[in-house]
Amino acid sequence: MYFGIYLQFSNGNKYNGEDQFRDILKKITGQVVPVIIVENNHQNKNLDERAILGNNSEREFSGYQTGLEYLKSEFNLDENTVLFFANDTFNVNYAGDQYLELFLLPEVISNIHKGNFVGYVDRLAEDVSLLGRKGNQWIRTSFFSISYGYLNRILPFGKGFASDHLFSNKDKEFFSDSNEISENYKEFLRSWLFGEKNKFPSEVKWHSAKNLTKANFSGFKIKAQCIFSEFLLSQDALLSDVKFV
Repeated sequence: MYFGIYLQFSNGNKYNGEDQFRDILKKITGQVVPVIIVENNHQNKNLDERAILGNNSEREFSGYQTGLEYLKSEFNLDENTVLFFANDTFNVNYAGDQYLELFLLPEVISNIHKGNFVGYVDRLAEDVSLLGRKGNQWIRTSFFSISYGYLNRILPFGKGFASDHLFSNKDKEFFSDSNEISENYKEFLRSWLFGEKNKFPSEVKWHSAKNLTKANFSGFKIKAQCIFSEFLLSQDALLSDVKFV
């Protein structure tokens, strides 16, 4: 059994993102996969009549949770049910949609059918640590698949939002001096988010990187908490013997 959960914000990418999501699920499974649409803009006055309403409290992660709770209430999911998740940026950000061809490779499709945690894996040159977990790779949560049984081992989605103590309350400083996040992870994130040049061995930065200011602090904090959530979900998968590909 297969289900998809597609997260949108104001339906801005429907005819590109949603249709492409449905299309790739059909190519992977050989069948039309039922897709639950979650609208995460709860202030949208033109709500898609097919959608269920999310609240955007933890960005895509609370949206995915909303979709999952709906599926659980309406269908009898078993441990082998394969779930596909995507948000409406999965085919436009980072490298565009070329990476989606990787999901159609026979060995990748085999891992999807087995229920393994399958998605695009981002890697760092060295291990970083966060909230007791350590690693250097994680699955990008803009598009991934996993069995319901494996997913239950690593929930909840938005673990990175329980991290207020990791952030500073001082102007022009982003992180606190908490030892629950490693110094090299702080350096990576400052490089990625703000384009800061530091000791971390990376030349890559976020497409929306800009200097930190008092005005954009809260937005960057939410973005960092999303990155934390991705990282923690993958590290907890490894700790729970959930293979990711």
